[in-house]
Amino acid sequence: MPAVPAASDAAPAAEAAADVSPIVAARNAVVSRFKSRFFTQEGTPNGEFSSNFDEAYKGWDDVGAIVAKDSTESFGPPSGEQFQDGDTTTITGRIFGLYTEVTVTNDGKVTDCYFEID
Repeated sequence: MPAVPAASDAAPAAEAAADVSPIVAARNAVVSRFKSRFFTQEGTPNGEFSSNFDEAYKGWDDVGAIVAKDSTESFGPPSGEQFQDGDTTTITGRIFGLYTEVTVTNDGKVTDCYFEID
């Protein structure tokens, strides 16, 4: 399946904190954007999630803790890679088994979040 960029809608409130480190902003972004990308507002998996992941995961309650743990373990030292480009940093890692990139300004504003679906 081709790579699909995450929606670039306005950042969810959880990401809106100003002046946080790029790593903290990236960790917050992947959790909130994974949820908004793959789950309904009621917390049930949407069609994209259901067609790509095990049906044993019935809701955000089943997945949220895994995504949060992955964001902590994958984004930042020693696991995650960081690429600096001017005043932005792109941080890579694996979230719920998906290659993930988050680009963040030096003051913690998330400018892009990408989850690769194979």
